[in-house]
Amino acid sequence: MRKQEGLGEDAVILIAPFHVDPPMRMPDDMCALLVVAVDVTIDAEPQLFAGDWLPEMRPADKADGDLVLQLTQHHRDEAAVDVEMLLACHGRWTRAGIWNGLSVEWPQVIASTVHTVMGLHTDSVEAAVPGDTVCA
Repeated sequence: MRKQEGLGEDAVILIAPFHVDPPMRMPDDMCALLVVAVDVTIDAEPQLFAGDWLPEMRPADKADGDLVLQLTQHHRDEAAVDVEMLLACHGRWTRAGIWNGLSVEWPQVIASTVHTVMGLHTDSVEAAVPGDTVCA
């Protein structure tokens, strides 16, 4: 599957045809999870969701279009996770979504939104007049 999808050996697979337990926190030495693949079906069922851990955030002006997730422990429930989604756009990191108190099903909950944000950004960049900077 990694080879078929062009994923590196270190890619974190959050949703796949087989069951995988998703991470519920950031590893100690990482600051974000860069989304590298997300595929959903027409009925918005996620089929693949994968990312690469980042030890540090790239400057937004050098990461235009990158979408990252940050995972933190929910303040009231140690077993739950808060997920923040950031998009690099116009030279800055912009919050594109936040979900609080999610269970281990969090990748399924946010996959269609991640897919939509990535698609909107790609569509807007492709439709932009050369020289224009457009972000979804």
